[in-house]
Amino acid sequence: MNRRALISALRRAVGGKPKPRFEVTQDMFAGTKWAPPAHMSEPTQVFHGTRTKFDQFDPFSHFGTKRAATDRLKQTKDSAESARGMRRVLQRRIAPGRFATIEDNTGPADIEDLMQQLWRRGDLDERDLVPVREAMQWGDDALAKSRLQKALNEKGIVALKYKNAVEDPGSTSFIVPDPRNITYGMTGLAGAGGMGGAYRDEFDR
Repeated sequence: MNRRALISALRRAVGGKPKPRFEVTQDMFAGTKWAPPAHMSEPTQVFHGTRTKFDQFDPFSHFGTKRAATDRLKQTKDSAESARGMRRVLQRRIAPGRFATIEDNTGPADIEDLMQQLWRRGDLDERDLVPVREAMQWGDDALAKSRLQKALNEKGIVALKYKNAVEDPGSTSFIVPDPRNITYGMTGLAGAGGMGGAYRDEFDR
């Protein structure tokens, strides 16, 4: 049996052409009493502007609109990295999960500030913060970030969203504590650099 005949036989066996991949949508729950929890997000398309080449996002990296990413590149045009002439806008998705709301935090992630905001808003409790505070007392910022990341993962929080007051003012931006929650698509691999995937990175040298 040749290849074409084999494909035809397989299609007849499964009842015609292959069916599209099954996807869960909000419409599936119309008319029912159950719906996905309001705090659970669908995959969110975001952008990240950078002048450096790397293979993995850092914990607590920032993401936002495409304009926010390009605004960020303009603000760093006089930085040491800009001398290399590289400008990249990376298009990614934040994995589905819970988003916690915080105040504007457009600089490097301030763990103490984030910790206090998450505690005040009830996203984390005092017990969650004890290991983080211990690491900060030891002067180990990397360990503090790692422990805060773990606490957020245990709560199902994949991103911290805020209203950006600097890049694309008024738009929503995100801090993603765990780089594994940054994907190329619905089922893409986590990552950063030019490794392919569902979306093409933009290069403007």
